[in-house]
Amino acid sequence: MSHLTKSLSAFILLLSLAFGSLMAQEPTPDAELEAPHDKKVSLSLEARGDYQRIYLGSQADKAGSGFKGNIANVILSGTLSPKFSYLYRQRLSSVNLDRTFFESIDFLYLQYNPTEQLSVKLGKWIVFVGGWEFEPAPIDVFQLGEFCYQMPAYQWGATVSYTLPNGQDNLHAQVIQSPYRKVYEGMSGQPADMYAYNLIWTAHHDWFVPMWSVNFMEYAPGRFMNYVSLGNRFQLTRRTFIDLDLMHRAPLDGEGKKAFADYSIYGQLAFHPTTQTKLYLKGSYDQNLSGLAADYGVTDGTQIACLGGGVEYSPIPEVRLHAHANYAFGTNTNPQAVLHDKRTQINVGVTWRMKVL
Repeated sequence: MSHLTKSLSAFILLLSLAFGSLMAQEPTPDAELEAPHDKKVSLSLEARGDYQRIYLGSQADKAGSGFKGNIANVILSGTLSPKFSYLYRQRLSSVNLDRTFFESIDFLYLQYNPTEQLSVKLGKWIVFVGGWEFEPAPIDVFQLGEFCYQMPAYQWGATVSYTLPNGQDNLHAQVIQSPYRKVYEGMSGQPADMYAYNLIWTAHHDWFVPMWSVNFMEYAPGRFMNYVSLGNRFQLTRRTFIDLDLMHRAPLDGEGKKAFADYSIYGQLAFHPTTQTKLYLKGSYDQNLSGLAADYGVTDGTQIACLGGGVEYSPIPEVRLHAHANYAFGTNTNPQAVLHDKRTQINVGVTWRMKVL
């Protein structure tokens, strides 16, 4: 029996056992992670470790396989006054020779609420691009589409949010450092002052939970990529939902640009058979046939798909076990790509979260 067959058999066994077990609370998406308004200080620690096997065709990727310490986070949050709050989350696992101290910080912001409906965040937060594929925190991610893997998701800037009087619709406006500034500097060898301008609508209307955005991101000084991203969550039942994200990308100044030449589609079907178990299937397709070099995430000539699924099980609220497998196929021209043709990933692991204060 090949190593690939043995690993797949082990994954199927774990998946089968989880069907008979009792659903972890759905982790809080990054966009909804807020400082508590009733505590001066709240301190939490969380970590995740995995055993992973990666194959490119029938050949094992030895560098990417084995036991891995995935993520270790410290989260500090609280209130300074009734109108001011703060949030700080740092990935301790990222503090190394490749990333500076501040680059390893996901969140470091001060939030001001002049009214109950209006808030202003100043500091480091998520680059707000509509779509449910972007929303899970890194510790909760087991599979992404190629565009999401290439998006530096946390940047410095300002975000203004307003909740409409109905309490169901939220409008957000964001000015933030361009996530492609470092890519451009690496390619050009020149420092650059580049920004992104994002408009977002989020809402919760019974069974329909949209997250739509229009984004303008500098990929070179004074030159912008436009994203129209339509994230849609359909709550079919109390225990079942479907995500369907559609994203179209095009440079504002691209000569000869074609409609729907550069786009991504992401989907997920999730089912919670019990309060401790989550079962899910995921898929993604990223394409760029624009003939242009403006998209650094999904490079020209790419047509890559990824299909996968897995199970999450929490024996207690503070501990989550997971098993996940996915398979990618197609063409990816990005030299820094994560997804490659005939790439198989099998991942099992454990996540724990602890409240200190």
